[in-house]
Amino acid sequence: MRIIILAVAIAALAVPFAHGEVYSNTVGLYKIDLVVGRNLISTPFLPFSASLDDVLGDQLTGSAVKFFSDTIEKWNPVTLNYDRAYYDPTGDGAWKDWDTGGPPTFDFDADVACWGTILSFNPATTITLLGEVSETDRSIEIAVGRNMVGPSFPKEIALDDSNLVASGFTGSANKFFSDALEWWNNATGRYDMVYYDTGDTTWKNWDGTPTVKKITPGEGLWIVVLQWNAAFTWSVPKPY
Repeated sequence: MRIIILAVAIAALAVPFAHGEVYSNTVGLYKIDLVVGRNLISTPFLPFSASLDDVLGDQLTGSAVKFFSDTIEKWNPVTLNYDRAYYDPTGDGAWKDWDTGGPPTFDFDADVACWGTILSFNPATTITLLGEVSETDRSIEIAVGRNMVGPSFPKEIALDDSNLVASGFTGSANKFFSDALEWWNNATGRYDMVYYDTGDTTWKNWDGTPTVKKITPGEGLWIVVLQWNAAFTWSVPKPY
């Protein structure tokens, strides 16, 4: 997945957008290439409106028959399953809930990640995300279990600068006792996993080598908190 920053501009102006809202902070635009298969994506901005119709619109291939439509999925920590939606281009064109055909049960919110799945017979595509640039640190609740996240900043963050450990991420010299970070690797069809080694205070790949992974704008990741470790609130420092 390639991410292109095109513009972060229009500062200190009153900028009107859809639905009559007026924003006076800096706004930005990102283009994200989605490959055929599964793409773990997030929004690097604060959406003007978080509905799928407003964030994504008709940018993915849709169909009145859901089995032929690309999909968006969001992890539901209550049901421990995914909420899923597809795009129906007929009529006025709208995103629909996979199970009911009604309006989706979820939004594409700031600081969360979603799966964008491009079916094998549909073309890869490039989506454009718009929004307001956050002027403050982000605060993300991390529960015990799996958390699908993506801090809404348009600049990458090194793990050493992420404030994860200070916020409550539990590390260990033994990787099996450390909370973990997971990035989806579409090329390999599996996750790239990272843990925090408290022995030498280093972020490491699962094979024990120092990692070069970063928190990248527009790319989601999983934070996995082990059942014997504690939930925490991740205070993500603004990287600019």
